[in-house]
Amino acid sequence: MWQRSHPRKHGDLYLADIKGPFLIGKEQYVIFACIDDISRIVWAEILPKNYVRYIPWALTRCYQALGGAPRDQKLDNGIGLIRSGHLTLGPTVQTAFNLGTECIIYVPEGEPERNGKIEAFNNTLQQEFISENKLAEQTIDEARKALAAFIHTYNTNRPHSSLQHEEPCKHGTYQQLDVKAPRTSKVKAERYGTLAYWRRIDGRGIAQNRVTSECYELDPHVAGNYCEIAINWATMEGTVTVDRKVIGKFNHKDSGTKVNGVRWIKVNLDPEAVELTSGPKRFDEEAYTRQMTKRLKRKVAEYPKGLAVKHTPDGCILLDAETGEIYAMPESLNADHLTDIDVFTEYL
Repeated sequence: MWQRSHPRKHGDLYLADIKGPFLIGKEQYVIFACIDDISRIVWAEILPKNYVRYIPWALTRCYQALGGAPRDQKLDNGIGLIRSGHLTLGPTVQTAFNLGTECIIYVPEGEPERNGKIEAFNNTLQQEFISENKLAEQTIDEARKALAAFIHTYNTNRPHSSLQHEEPCKHGTYQQLDVKAPRTSKVKAERYGTLAYWRRIDGRGIAQNRVTSECYELDPHVAGNYCEIAINWATMEGTVTVDRKVIGKFNHKDSGTKVNGVRWIKVNLDPEAVELTSGPKRFDEEAYTRQMTKRLKRKVAEYPKGLAVKHTPDGCILLDAETGEIYAMPESLNADHLTDIDVFTEYL
């Protein structure tokens, strides 16, 4: 899958993710972490389990520690990391733009491996910090100090194989920050950038952006491919790209009709570009929807509030197990939403 611009130096691309929840004392917390794609310098903050309103603060801290905002920021599709409406940016997205980020890139839904370097750091975090420290026996202040010490060691005294066995701090800008408790604040719109979503095109030729309840009407000739849906938030002009070729354009503000809670967006296609990008399927759509259904069923089984998941040819439906009331349809339900089932039900 191609990238819109390849990172070449520290500051070109950061990757961020959320790890948890886990116990500190008797309360549950998560860790928000951000890593530079080239230097592997990282910063992380411990946040309460209901973390959404604290992410802008944590993102700001990460950018300070890594020497400033990146050109591009890559995220998954979890609650708190996405925009909050068709024409509304969420506080995390707006914070990144305010601080100077030009483009926010969302990996394909249900494919966290596309955010691989932060996922690898999360594994290190689990093995060398969470598992090694008896966090359940610590206070939150003690845990935050321990995490700051772990991050400092990781950046300055832990050779990395991809850096010719040198420390990350030798390959980019790094500032050790003082330990602070997270806080919330209102985020005002100061500047805008581009949102770029990597999405699959289903057998009907439709690219579904489930996390924002939007469907982009493309062409069956490009079914099975991945596409990039890019929206310049300053102008609201959007493009759809397949195989490095722009196959269509749309106006995000003016286009689209809403049906059953899902906005259907008409894309003005370039027939010649569409014909050039026609080709074999690059993913198994049916296998993906079944895999997603199984993943959601496992999550729902852990939750005691009577939720159920039903598989359909178009995807899976989240519903009330007793009444059958539908909470989310295939076009609006994404596997990443159920990473934390409590946060997801609050979001509903």
